[in-house]
Amino acid sequence: MSLFNREQPQQGYNPYAQQPLYPQLPGLPNQPPVTPGQPGTVAAPQGPTSGGHPNPFHLPSLPHLPHLHLHHHPQQSAPPAAPAPAPYTFGASGLGSSWGARGAGSAYGAAGYTPASASQLQQPQQLETVGKDEDPVYGPLSRARGKIERAIVSDSEISPDLAEQFAPTSEPPYLPPPTQTNAFRTARITKTTPLPDALHQELNYKHLTARMGLFEEIDRAWFAVDNKLFLWNYNDGRDFSRYDQQTDTILTVGLVRARKDVFVDDITHLLVICTATKVTLLGLSRSDKGELSLYATNLSTDTSTGFLDIRGTDSGRIFLLGVDKDLYELEYSTGGGWLSGGSKAWLSNRSSGYLSTWVPSVFSSGHREGVESFVLDAKQGRLFALHTKGEIEYIDVQASRFESRARYAVLRNDFQRLGYGGAAPAYAGAKVVSIAIVGAEESKKAWVVAISASGARAYLGSAAFYSQYATTASLQVLGHRPPPPETTKADAQSFYSSGTFIGVHYSESPTPTARLTFVTAAPGRQSSVRENYETFHLPTLQEWSSVDTVPSQVWTIAEVAATNPARSPPALSRDDGIALSALPRQTTAYARQFLILTPSGIFWALQPRPIDMLEADIGLEKDAGIHAGRAAFGRVQLAAMGVQMGTNADKNKQSDLISMSNNILLVSEPPVIRQASNGARSIVYSARHDGLALILGRLLRPIWNVKVIVPAGPKKFKLGVTDKSLHEVQGRLADLRRFTEEHPFPRHQAEGDAKLAWEQEELSLHGLQVLLKQAIEAISFVLLLNDYKLPDVIAKCDASTQSTLASLTFQGLLTSQGGRDTARHLVTALIELQIGQELGIDTLSAILQERCGTFVQSGDVVLYKAEESLRRAENTRDAVERQENLSESLELFTRASSSAAAAVFPRLPDATRRYRALNDVRGTIELPLRVATDIDADDKAGDFVRDGRNPGDPRAAFLQQRQECYQLVVEALKSYDEQLDKAAAAGNSSAAANVRDQAYAFAIASNDELFHFYLYDWTIEMNRADQLLEVGHPEESSTNEPVRYAIYRAVPANHRVQRAGAPRPPVEVLRAERTVS
Repeated sequence: MSLFNREQPQQGYNPYAQQPLYPQLPGLPNQPPVTPGQPGTVAAPQGPTSGGHPNPFHLPSLPHLPHLHLHHHPQQSAPPAAPAPAPYTFGASGLGSSWGARGAGSAYGAAGYTPASASQLQQPQQLETVGKDEDPVYGPLSRARGKIERAIVSDSEISPDLAEQFAPTSEPPYLPPPTQTNAFRTARITKTTPLPDALHQELNYKHLTARMGLFEEIDRAWFAVDNKLFLWNYNDGRDFSRYDQQTDTILTVGLVRARKDVFVDDITHLLVICTATKVTLLGLSRSDKGELSLYATNLSTDTSTGFLDIRGTDSGRIFLLGVDKDLYELEYSTGGGWLSGGSKAWLSNRSSGYLSTWVPSVFSSGHREGVESFVLDAKQGRLFALHTKGEIEYIDVQASRFESRARYAVLRNDFQRLGYGGAAPAYAGAKVVSIAIVGAEESKKAWVVAISASGARAYLGSAAFYSQYATTASLQVLGHRPPPPETTKADAQSFYSSGTFIGVHYSESPTPTARLTFVTAAPGRQSSVRENYETFHLPTLQEWSSVDTVPSQVWTIAEVAATNPARSPPALSRDDGIALSALPRQTTAYARQFLILTPSGIFWALQPRPIDMLEADIGLEKDAGIHAGRAAFGRVQLAAMGVQMGTNADKNKQSDLISMSNNILLVSEPPVIRQASNGARSIVYSARHDGLALILGRLLRPIWNVKVIVPAGPKKFKLGVTDKSLHEVQGRLADLRRFTEEHPFPRHQAEGDAKLAWEQEELSLHGLQVLLKQAIEAISFVLLLNDYKLPDVIAKCDASTQSTLASLTFQGLLTSQGGRDTARHLVTALIELQIGQELGIDTLSAILQERCGTFVQSGDVVLYKAEESLRRAENTRDAVERQENLSESLELFTRASSSAAAAVFPRLPDATRRYRALNDVRGTIELPLRVATDIDADDKAGDFVRDGRNPGDPRAAFLQQRQECYQLVVEALKSYDEQLDKAAAAGNSSAAANVRDQAYAFAIASNDELFHFYLYDWTIEMNRADQLLEVGHPEESSTNEPVRYAIYRAVPANHRVQRAGAPRPPVEVLRAERTVS
């Protein structure tokens, strides 16, 4: 069964009473199947449609679980389509007619709540400037980061806890729609799905009893006809299965979660099938395609009473309501116990004790007091029982407990005193007909809502702060709502889920009709006052309502699981778990849908999102619809919907919606410069700017504060956001980027403060655009890493990078230079991993530059290609090919050094070692010298030496880096000297001498003055001063002109630095030493 939305119990329903012949099902039309991925629809697996006769249902083989005879019934064809019932026009009459009684009930108002803070989007912001040394990417990103943070906070502000909205107020509880069109209806019947013909025949063929319900968690409706159970796939509309291995009439069926310690992983749920004498458990698994399989578990137990309702907790506990009005718990295990008589499943009477479990129900009075219905908060472990006298009892069922915590006994009196009970003396409207859970996603303090026969509601919970952690509990009314307009009665089938109330009233006169009243919170109540008038009131619950009808009796109602806010991902919730309201949700969530099960099939009710209402109203009223949207939702929300509307329309090539979007954005107020009393100036951005920031914040929210990687075991990691979610976020961001690029905001000419305001807005919009592009590339980067085995890439990184990455959020990756540095380390590790596996990197480099160029600079890509060329040179046996690859690699290293010397620098030791191993003298000597000059292009090291090398001077770091490059050169020269000495000792020194001379010639040819001082110091230290006068320039002809003259020309002509303590330059010293000798 659904975690929060369960089919409501049939109040007063006697399963033993003889039921009339199942009513003839009217020929309701078969509507098109639900289209996956469309707003307002829910995707569902499609069942088989061929064949007209029952076929055996496929049952997979699992250990120790025998197959069941579950028959599959696909339908060949369906009746022709016909329109859904025409909607009623909702009027505003009677608004607030019963709300005056609230003053007398002020004791029910919530006290002590903290008012919401001022809207972040509406607060004036500091003027921004562009610094002289600002990074062209991360400067705008730092400004955009603040806008996104404010947008996220703003969405949380307009999504208050339900209990915070019950403060006493003089405002009416129900608001009329913004316009008189049907655009703002709170819900509408969009289609009907009739029962398949074969199932229809089963229900009407010689059967006197039939029961039905919804298992929305598995997208099935269930029908119990005598001893047969049918599971109907209502998404497909024609596919159903049959289970017929019960010998007795099935009274009720429940779907609960299976305990994880008993069954194999494939079995996620249990079907609990109850007859008058036995309770049986069947295992249920569901494939990725939505196909069901049932398994016998050998778990069953006898019972002395029938059952009306079955519900289970997330942990696998099962509770049942008996016909005797007692609550039972069904327990099971892999081994039997003494009390259970050796069986693996047993029932415990939680209301009257153990012995009553075995007392036949015939000894109980048919009119005894007890539990009339119950609901279960499966996540929080709270059970609420509605007693026959109208009392509501709170029972703690967390862990293994079953402890009564509190009871509220005067609710009927409360409804009567508030004027919701109807006419005296019966006050029939004050009777509580149904209760429903208020989930933790809606409130931390309100726990359950009671619905009266008049359609009024009372919300009960604990008055203590932090009540979910309290050791003692109380139960009291926190707030109440009068019956909706045009509503006089509500039946037990009335439904409540995550803020939506559907009042049901069935009437057989003049024709069988169920009247449905759809009530939802007015979506713009919290935002419109803030944004249109810049005033900040306490949150107040005001609602919209509309009425529709279905031509049949309603058996039960459930919300489609995929659209239920109770099942929302964390991205659609505040930090404390409260679900975001309709306005923030609509950017990434589809419209909510409800299933209304009737004897004729299922009616689908759609609850439009605010943007759906706005689109419909603008289509009808044009400019008047824009003004109505602004008044109803707020100016920033209107602009945000304009951006979202244009984005969706641009993607789907809907010119009319693009025109609507442009009209909305054009009427946005301009930005304004404000001056405080102390002279400080600030800016209030236009609604168009804040609307774009709001949409971008909503699109980024699923990843913004989520860590890029999370642990997946010892020394293992995985992405903090799934591949699917990242692709969805990226796709929406790409749509937004395309829309903003194809429909840029117009520039404005102005003077004075107005000009400054527009300049500030354009500066901020530029930052948002940079962030939009950065986010798309960052997601591509993360997905690429994942494709190339993310755990291996992380393992290749050093410990410092791994530590930084472990705490890095997507926000940090997107907007901080630390995130950029970490990304570059990851790219380096990825490339090294590819090279280490002897895999080509040309394709990878191209993908990196194309998809995530912000994270991979052009110099980086060239560097990776240089590494690849060097690797090819190492692997080939062809001398010509080797030389070509060596030349290419050196050229690429040189190009990379010119734009990204800092990236080449740490690779120098390895590169020079490999060049030396390949006997490439040019690469060994020239590459370190080139990097030394490129890494200090402004010659800060030279200035540092000229200025006397003062301690603590930050320029010393440049000298240190250059000297590390020089050290690689002199180490290579020393190596060539040693090779020459060995060759001379062996009597074959010609080749080694040529290599040594070539190396020295390349070194001497350098124009790097600091290097020549370093080389001079080294030669003196090594007692090799004469070598500098004996080596020729590499570009000289083969003449025997004395090389020392070339040296005299090269070094003195470029000499500019006087060493401390050396009055003459190095070559002059050598010349003098040579003359003396």
